[in-house]
Amino acid sequence: MLKIRKLSMQLAKKAQDELNEKPSEMENHIKDLRNWILKQPYLIARTDDQFLVTFLRGSKYNQDVAKQKINLFFTMRSLSTEITQMRDIRFGKNAKLLKLGTTIPLPMPQSYDGPRIILIRPGAYNPEEFDIVDVFKMYILLTDFLLMEDDNFVVSGQVGILDLTNVTSAHFDQFKPDIVKKMTYLCQDSLPVKPMGFHYVCCPDGFEFIFNLFKSFMSDEYKSLLFVHGQNFGTLYNHVPKQFLPTEYGGDAGTIAQLSANWMKKLLDNVDSLNEWNKYGTNELHRPGAPITDETIKLSDFRI
Repeated sequence: MLKIRKLSMQLAKKAQDELNEKPSEMENHIKDLRNWILKQPYLIARTDDQFLVTFLRGSKYNQDVAKQKINLFFTMRSLSTEITQMRDIRFGKNAKLLKLGTTIPLPMPQSYDGPRIILIRPGAYNPEEFDIVDVFKMYILLTDFLLMEDDNFVVSGQVGILDLTNVTSAHFDQFKPDIVKKMTYLCQDSLPVKPMGFHYVCCPDGFEFIFNLFKSFMSDEYKSLLFVHGQNFGTLYNHVPKQFLPTEYGGDAGTIAQLSANWMKKLLDNVDSLNEWNKYGTNELHRPGAPITDETIKLSDFRI
């Protein structure tokens, strides 16, 4: 008996129509993917049903694509420990950033079958106290949670809103090419979630440099999903249902403070399972051939 959360009727139909999901074949797909992982001496990976079906859905049940993503997903966790480790939300900077609401997945109606909307507010933190790496760390923590708990995120994808209100040159100076490259590999290439759009609002002077830095690591598909709205929330509403946005953005989802408090409680309730992610990654000494490092990693190494 598979231990997989039952999808809503709307999401189940979407998974079958758009992700090639066939309930009668799921068990065999999961078994094949698990057996492949267990045969890889370098992988220290999750193998539970819910995790594996997430990668199968994100690969439209193409086993080779799922293997490629899992390989990269856990390799990047080991190469990006400054982002993927030491994320316990009960302490220090992590707890403070969550309260500030730098990254907030927004609530949606239960019957909604669209993508999860994630609001990112780097201008909410003081660059003298925090680094953008701290914000990325919280984003990856939240996506780990969503991968396992959010069916909209997995089946319908994600929409990102990057609000650059109060972002200064001190914030921009923290965006180093090596960390931007790691975040791109983590989010664009290894995450089994379809991007449905990324929207920039309240863009300050100097934005173009950071925008072009991120674009330099993006695929053509990602580039086609970027939208710059400047100070114009009206054009954002053409893409994102206004009622799903926080009160501060003219929506009905509640205030930033309320949403941040809700997420703090939710993550605290799951702190042990979130901390368990720290043990996963790769042991490069056991990888066949040459170990993969920050300097040698290429996406072509992961094609099967």
